Amino acid sequence: MRHPWPVLVATVAVLLAFAWPVLHIRTEIPGANALPDDSEARRGYTILQTRFDAAALSPVQVVVGLEGGGDPFSPAALERLWAYGRALERRPGVARVVSIVNLPGIDSPQAAAAFWQAVRRPPQGGGPGAAAAAGQPPLPGLLQGLLGVQQREAALRLARETTGPGTVLFRVVPEDRPTSPAAQRLARDILDAGGPPGTRVWVAGVSITIHDFVHELYDRFPGIIALVLCLTAVVLLLFLRSALLPLKAVVVNGLSLLAGYGAMVWVFQDGHLEWLFGFTATGAVDAELPVILFCTVFGVSMDYEVFLLSRMREEWLRGGDNTRAVARGLARTGRIVTSAALMIVVVGMAFAFTSIIITKAIGVGLAVAVALDATVVRVLLVPAVMRLLGRWNWWLPGWLGRRLPEVE
Repeated sequence: MRHPWPVLVATVAVLLAFAWPVLHIRTEIPGANALPDDSEARRGYTILQTRFDAAALSPVQVVVGLEGGGDPFSPAALERLWAYGRALERRPGVARVVSIVNLPGIDSPQAAAAFWQAVRRPPQGGGPGAAAAAGQPPLPGLLQGLLGVQQREAALRLARETTGPGTVLFRVVPEDRPTSPAAQRLARDILDAGGPPGTRVWVAGVSITIHDFVHELYDRFPGIIALVLCLTAVVLLLFLRSALLPLKAVVVNGLSLLAGYGAMVWVFQDGHLEWLFGFTATGAVDAELPVILFCTVFGVSMDYEVFLLSRMREEWLRGGDNTRAVARGLARTGRIVTSAALMIVVVGMAFAFTSIIITKAIGVGLAVAVALDATVVRVLLVPAVMRLLGRWNWWLPGWLGRRLPEVE
């Protein structure tokens, strides 16, 4: 290679251009919209989205536990619960709240106590003055004369569904779909805010489940990446007996991986080439895809790297000429690496034309990353870098070389 610097700059520019879209990556856990349009689950999902309130079908479930397991319908408990229910209603992103204290006409804790006292122990006789005559607080004005048999049964059913010994359930309906980032933030904010004094709060439902899953996934992901990179560098250090080549291998493989990520985002998040691959973009990619692609692409590209560098090291040990070692190593492995990569690209592109979006995205990301890795990276970038480094490719501090075991 006579002009390593222009080749280095051009190849890095190409890889960064492919990787650029990863800077605005957004992740989500997809619902039935990831399925083909003609699947039964997708059709049912579409009906729910267009004809019903989808958020109401999967609300944020907020469970409030009373200290000591007290009666949720006691005046003291209703006072705290009523204030908490109003605070939930005032939260940004909340469409409505369903609970024993979030009812039409219940505008004070006293009104809530009067209503539930009338529901649970209906006064004998009728008329708005019956409750006062029996020494009980009157019903709210909106509810006077409306608490018939059907209304009472509906209220009792609500009580059975949303209360238990020492616990009350608040169904918080978000304005956005339950899987959206906004609904996930709402669920997390409710949990972080806690409950009224003397209570404990738990949050359940689709929104918080997705939030916790993604949080746990990506909370550990950087540590796993660091562990894989460190172990890879150590193995290459032992195998190649070089201080710089393991670092170079990790960097160039990372560029191939980022290029695959960028292609995945450009297509499946930004919606390019929808006509070709037959899908509808949702504005985000599946949260599991970056993890899956890291495992597959990094493993495949490192396999190619070891295969290439091992042949170069053999030539270096045979003659001590870095330029000759790079050229002969590339010549001996180029066709094998290209053929193996072509097989993976064909399989990946076959995945790209399946009916499930996640398999499409895996196929496109894998095919692009491996194609670039076997051509731009292995054929151009790696030889250019090794030509520029010269004899430094095989440099190893003497103190470290004496301590490393010989690996053949």
